[in-house]
Amino acid sequence: MKLHISNINGFNASKELLDAQAKISKVGIELGAYEMGIYTYPVDSDSDVELSKRLDGIISALGFGDIVVLQLPTLNGYKYDSLLLAKILAYRTKLIIYIHGECLDSSYLNLLKSADSIIVNKNVNYHFLKNRGFCSVFLDSNYGHTKKCLMDAIERLCFVENTLLCMRNRVIENEIQVGFGLYDKTGDYTSWVGVTIQSILEHTNSKVCFHILHDSTLSNVNKIKLIEIVEKFDDRIKFYSLSDDLFEEYNAQMGNYTVGAMFRVMLPKILGDLNRIIYLDADLLFNRDIQELWDIDINDYCLAAVPDLNVKKGYIWTYPTRGKVIERTKYFNSGVLYMNLENIRKKGDLHTQTIEYLKEHPESDLPD
Repeated sequence: MKLHISNINGFNASKELLDAQAKISKVGIELGAYEMGIYTYPVDSDSDVELSKRLDGIISALGFGDIVVLQLPTLNGYKYDSLLLAKILAYRTKLIIYIHGECLDSSYLNLLKSADSIIVNKNVNYHFLKNRGFCSVFLDSNYGHTKKCLMDAIERLCFVENTLLCMRNRVIENEIQVGFGLYDKTGDYTSWVGVTIQSILEHTNSKVCFHILHDSTLSNVNKIKLIEIVEKFDDRIKFYSLSDDLFEEYNAQMGNYTVGAMFRVMLPKILGDLNRIIYLDADLLFNRDIQELWDIDINDYCLAAVPDLNVKKGYIWTYPTRGKVIERTKYFNSGVLYMNLENIRKKGDLHTQTIEYLKEHPESDLPD
């Protein structure tokens, strides 16, 4: 894993900004970083292909999993910065953004959601980000704490990796296993998962381990937030990264749903060492101990669920009930599933079976 830090060069800009970025870059190099030089570029007068080639040159030294400190502004504008950021993130990098200036441009907020940590040098930006839910923000007041801020941000990243490794290796007897599928294209869905997890932990005395199946839409920033919730209760959380194109072929069948609705069918395959798990959607609140659900005997079944009341009462006619493949009263809600993974695996590969079903029944509009 290498450390990289950007620095603007050749710009007709204020000497203050040029000197500031050069100073931050120098500190980064002292910490072992490679400088990523960014030069003034006429974005509007060049083609997207040429711009892409130039950006590829800037990131040519990047490797998968490297740490990048990106200094903003680059002075090349929002389009350039967003494309550069996308190129950097394609390498699954860990990203630290250093923001120079008095006032943060609100148009950059979506870009900042991709950062694992943010460093600012003005109080106004620090409070602006904190008030909008950014948790890993460091204040390098008047450039007086640059080295410490960089080291703290880097150590924060290492802490997350080490925490995940430590949590995975612990063995807890009588631990309740809970699973979620997390597709977070806007960056907001993680907070729903966090609320559901919080409500479980506040009402449960037993130890709980949460298993989060996700794709690249889950940012490290949001991953940290979930870790911090679980850590307060000394429980465990594990993350499993799924390929972005795993269900891409079936996007057209998702209707109002996202591919995240499909992640639950991966649980028997991915959690090969578990015999059972409670799967939950993230629109739930628990006001009782989840142990009550965990104690239900499902040894002779593949899963426990409840009937979907809208289907049962005839308000909704889903594809299987329209075709009378299954009775309305037996059609169940997939938002809470107590899954006997061992018995499901005996029936075959649930993921493969689901894909085959979707291929054979393209009319099916509720893929989960």
